[in-house]
Amino acid sequence: MNKLTVVPQGGLCNRLRVMLSALSLSRRNDDLYVRVEWAKNAECLAEFGELFEPFSDSHFSITPRRWWHIPSMRSNLHLPTLWRRLSYDKQLTYFRPHEDRPVEEYLSQHRSVYVSTGYALCGYSPQTVQELRPRRELQERIDGIVGTFSEKMIGVHVRRTDNIQSQNTSTDEAFFAAMDRELEAEPYAMFFLATDDGALKSRMMARYPGHVLIQHTPHVRRDTLEGMEEAVVDLWCLSKTEKILGSYYSSFSETAAELGGIPLEVVGQKLVFASNNQHKLDEVRSILGNRIEILSLADIGCHDDIPETADTLEGNAEQKARYVYERYGMDCFADDTGLEVEALGGGPGVHTARYAYPDRHDPEANTQKLLAELKNKSTRKARFRTVIALIEKGKCRFFEGIVNGEIASEKRGTHGFGYDPVFIPEDTGLTFAELGVDVKNDISHRARAVRKLAEYING
Repeated sequence: MNKLTVVPQGGLCNRLRVMLSALSLSRRNDDLYVRVEWAKNAECLAEFGELFEPFSDSHFSITPRRWWHIPSMRSNLHLPTLWRRLSYDKQLTYFRPHEDRPVEEYLSQHRSVYVSTGYALCGYSPQTVQELRPRRELQERIDGIVGTFSEKMIGVHVRRTDNIQSQNTSTDEAFFAAMDRELEAEPYAMFFLATDDGALKSRMMARYPGHVLIQHTPHVRRDTLEGMEEAVVDLWCLSKTEKILGSYYSSFSETAAELGGIPLEVVGQKLVFASNNQHKLDEVRSILGNRIEILSLADIGCHDDIPETADTLEGNAEQKARYVYERYGMDCFADDTGLEVEALGGGPGVHTARYAYPDRHDPEANTQKLLAELKNKSTRKARFRTVIALIEKGKCRFFEGIVNGEIASEKRGTHGFGYDPVFIPEDTGLTFAELGVDVKNDISHRARAVRKLAEYING
C-alpha cells in the first residue's frame, strides 16, 4: 500500500481544506494510506482533536505532527529533510498544486510521498465537507447561538490583524455600505458578526443597534486554545446564515460559505477586466452590477501591449489575465472571442480581431473581408464563442458563452461594434446591430460567458 503524509500549513481554514482534500484522496485510492499530521503552533494553537470529532476511515488518520515533519530551515540545520529522506521516496515541501503536477501523479511514481502545503491537494465534495463536525461542547455553543437567529440572518466576517489584502480591499466603509444595502432591502434583517477587530465590533454594534448578534467571549486572538475554539464557533455560526458578507483574501469567509453551501459576497472586491474597450466594459459592468467594482487596464495604469500569442481562445484569455495578475498583483479576468464560420473551416476563430491585417485591429476591414470570403458560399452558418479566463489568487477558471447564427449578406443596423452589423443570432432574423445594445447584452456570447462568471463570483 502506498503512503502519503500530509502536513497542513497556515491557519485553521487553510488546514481544513488541506485535510478534507487528503481525506478525499484516501477514499479515491484503495491502495493508499493517508496520514495528516496536524501541528499545534502559533498559527493554530489547537490539535485537530481539541476542536473536531475524529474520522473513522480505515485508510486515513489525523495525528499530532512529529518533529521530523517540521519545515526545514537553517536553525534546525535542515535535519528534518535529511531524516525524511530515510522514510520517503519523494518530498514536496511548500507544495502549490495549482502551479505543479497533481499529487496523484507523484503517487503513481513513488510509493511514499511527503507533502507540506497550505492548499487543497484536490477537489472534494460538499458531502465530505458536511462530515466535519465540531466537538460536542463546541456544537452545543453553536446550537445555542443559532437558536437565537432571526428569519433573515446575514453573516458578516471582517478579517483584520495581519491580512493586508483584506484591510485594503474590504474596508470598514465598504462593509458599512454593504450592510446598509441589506437593511434598505429588508429593514428587519439581522447580522451575525465575526471579526478579530474588537474596536470595529463596537463600532458596528453602535451603528446598527439591535441588528448585530455576536459571540460574547473575551478572546479574539487565535494563538490560544480558547481563541481557536471561538473561531470554530464563529465559523459554524456564519455557515448557518442566509449568506455571508465576507472579507477579500480570507479563507475563513470562504470556508464558512462552503460549510453552509451559501452565497459569499466579497465586500469591496475589485476585479480588473484586461481591456480598455469601452463597449466591452459597459457590457460587462451592466451584467455584473454594482456588487463588485470592475477596473479597466487604464484604471490600474496599465498601458502595455499585452501579448496574445496563443493558438486558442482559452490560451489567449489566460495569457492576458495572467499578465495583469503577475505584474499588478490584482485578480483579473480577460476574454477572447472568436467568430467561427462553417464555410471557412471554423475561421477566422482565434484571428477574428485581426482577420484583415495580422498587425492591427480594423473592424471595418475585417467585416468587408468576411463578406468577400463568403460570397457565393452555400452556407453562411456561424457562431460567436467567447471564453473568459479568471485569474483569482493565481488559479485560472474558464467560462464560455456561445451564440449560434449566420452571416448576413450585407451590413445592417447601427448599434454595436465589430462584426455586429453582419451577425444574425438564430431565431431573431436581425443582426446584433439591429437588435440594439440592450437586447444584445441579454443574448450575446459575451453576456452568456459573463453571466457564468457572475454566478461564480456571487456564489
